[in-house]
Amino acid sequence: AVAQAPSGDISEIEPFEFRIVPPWYRSPWILNMRWPAAAVLLALLIWLYMRARVWRLEGERKRLATKVRQRTQALVAANRKLKQMAEIDELTGIANRRSLDQYLRQQIAQCHAGERPLALALIDLDQFKPYNDRHGHLAGDRMLRDIANCLASGFDVPDALVARFGGDEFAAVLPGLDVDDAAELAERVR
Repeated sequence: AVAQAPSGDISEIEPFEFRIVPPWYRSPWILNMRWPAAAVLLALLIWLYMRARVWRLEGERKRLATKVRQRTQALVAANRKLKQMAEIDELTGIANRRSLDQYLRQQIAQCHAGERPLALALIDLDQFKPYNDRHGHLAGDRMLRDIANCLASGFDVPDALVARFGGDEFAAVLPGLDVDDAAELAERVR
């Protein structure tokens, strides 16, 4: 290469070699790593997305499990109340006719299989209707509750069931008692 100075002298210039170094992000090893790095980044993003979904689903599962547990407890309480309503006489608080029939069938089968005696006491309140008419239904209801409590505490023997049979009639199922023991107990309660 030839160069001319401002004074007009011509001199020969030795060629100068230089190399441009690319910035670090354009270096060959970085350029060779961009696809594997992109794949790793994509895999990381997919893993984070899946992890976030799992965490969200786990939270939802826990929330639903809590809700199911609460609803189950509410259903158990409602079923208990329904069972009580179906088996307990609302006025007297002792077993109703349905419970009596079911329990009597069960005890007949058990006592028959075990060759044990079974007694049934039927109690009818004499002169209840005139009392109810004279003193009013509230007084009659109070008397029925008092008599039910008296019968329940009086027939307090193992496996016994005292139930309201009908309006002013009650029954006591007495498994394991023969006729003489049952008559003696019924007389004591009377």
